[in-house]
Amino acid sequence: MANMYERIKIDENDDFIDLITNQLSLNTEYLRYWHGSMIIIRPLLTFLNINQIYLLNKIVMWTLALALLIILFIKNKKLAIIYVIAMIMIAFPMVPFCLEYTWTFYLMLISSIIAICIEKKGDEALYKLFFITGMLTCFFDFLTTEIITILVPILFVLFIRKEQNRLKGPKETILFLVKSITLWGISYCLMWFAKWIIVSILLKTNAIKNYVLERALIRVYKLQGIESYKVLYSGVIFNNWHCLYPINIIKRDSTLLKIVIGFLLVCFVLIDWKNIKKKWFSGLMLTIAIVPYIRYLVLANHSFKHYFFTYRNQIITIIAIGLILVDCFNKKLWLKQIKKKNK
Repeated sequence: MANMYERIKIDENDDFIDLITNQLSLNTEYLRYWHGSMIIIRPLLTFLNINQIYLLNKIVMWTLALALLIILFIKNKKLAIIYVIAMIMIAFPMVPFCLEYTWTFYLMLISSIIAICIEKKGDEALYKLFFITGMLTCFFDFLTTEIITILVPILFVLFIRKEQNRLKGPKETILFLVKSITLWGISYCLMWFAKWIIVSILLKTNAIKNYVLERALIRVYKLQGIESYKVLYSGVIFNNWHCLYPINIIKRDSTLLKIVIGFLLVCFVLIDWKNIKKKWFSGLMLTIAIVPYIRYLVLANHSFKHYFFTYRNQIITIIAIGLILVDCFNKKLWLKQIKKKNK
């Protein structure tokens, strides 16, 4: 249990200042978040301070990130390059310095390494891995970048199989994708309910009814101080998108940003969609690429207010688009189109 002071539709920082300056009483229970990471952080705090924990976190996470890079480079150099670009665009170097962001990235890195190493054993081994990953994601995370722990490993596995001519047909691949996500989702939901059942038993209260359900609904669709639903649903996409590097260094209302958007649209048009050897694979990658934005719209309030860390879910989009470009890019078409424009 963790009591706090809160005024509805007021920023948490303002609430805290109001609490301290006016010596107010705590009026809200912050029970809704289960910080599973405490089973790691609390023991570390017995012999390390927070700065030392950050340093340790940085060393371990960078070791895993580099290990995955080496594995990807051995498997497929193009995939390794896409991985590096994606990690730069979502500001991975900042992740170890915030313990909120850390845990899903640990799970993503570890799950990706294991998935790549065991994928030749068959889909059943991967299903077990993803089921365990979903459970651990819910235990350690509290709605930051949860979907990266399932979709990033899947993207790596699918592309490696494709490049090695071991990828099955569209029906089998889609079935594998659906089964993997479903098993991950089931284990995530079971862990979520298990947490609140345990809390309800130990604290002798109906945690879901009294503390969780109302907050869950707020995170999905309620405005809670946001001007309108138009602002909510348009802003949630743009706010998250604008955090990506190097887009985030461009002012939101600048002409340069419009030029960047125009350039991206031109790149999309110049993709040789007609001559894709395996059109269904790129179509599947495109479907996966939009999943983060579906997540933003479903959890609109949460993604609007916490865009400064939820934007990292777009590592999925960046990797998926990179795989589409590798699969579809036609150098001759680009040169032909450029020559036409020059004439």
